[in-house]
Amino acid sequence: MSLVASLVLHNPLELLPLTSAVAAFCTGLAALAMLGGLMTPWFALAYCVGVIGRLQDADLGPATLMLVSSGFGSVALMLLGPGGYSLDALLFGQRIVRIPE
Repeated sequence: MSLVASLVLHNPLELLPLTSAVAAFCTGLAALAMLGGLMTPWFALAYCVGVIGRLQDADLGPATLMLVSSGFGSVALMLLGPGGYSLDALLFGQRIVRIPE
């Protein structure tokens, strides 16, 4: 949920040549999809790329550190996946990793 909140706060689609209403609408759709667990690794990857784009012209400060923290959170979410009670698990089946002993 923290990644969804930072997605809404930072709005990484502002960097694209879109109107502000279209960027806000697409960001809202991505936030709802990520909250429901739909295409979570792909949205987390896209958010990570948006964070890297935002860091290109950022100065060092508390807002930048919060942006870096949410970028690391998106990498963790991208690697972990959506979870068992998500839309991805309903559509594609729950992925269970078993480590042999």
